[in-house]
Amino acid sequence: MTNTSLFRLTLSFSLLAMIIGVVANINLSHTLPESLQGYLYQLENAEVTNLENTFGVLLGIIFLVITPLLFWGLWKFKPWARKLFLVLTIATLPLYMFLGPVVMTPWEAMFNDIAIFLDGVIIALMFIGPISEKFQPEAVASS
Repeated sequence: MTNTSLFRLTLSFSLLAMIIGVVANINLSHTLPESLQGYLYQLENAEVTNLENTFGVLLGIIFLVITPLLFWGLWKFKPWARKLFLVLTIATLPLYMFLGPVVMTPWEAMFNDIAIFLDGVIIALMFIGPISEKFQPEAVASS
């Protein structure tokens, strides 16, 4: 297996794990204990300020637009995609401090952990070894 194939396979599995985690969240939340389901119900029905609502919708739209674009850019070894992936990964880390308690089904947690692990592998592959060279801007040919 070539380095390019390995990188693209890792990228595909990361995206797949992310999607499966979301599907598991949607379809398996009823399997949680009743007390946790009650907690999630309270979170869903809690009063939300306009600012929080606007911020959440804005983040959702940005995520839905940027993610496919970003994965396409990584697939095509675009230099901007490598930088954006790293910046977004680092920028999301502080958000975890403000989430509060997080409730997940075991399947959702497992696939989220797999996706996060594979994202780390992707970052390592993008900056170390032969794949990193594919992200270098091509030299302008002199005519």
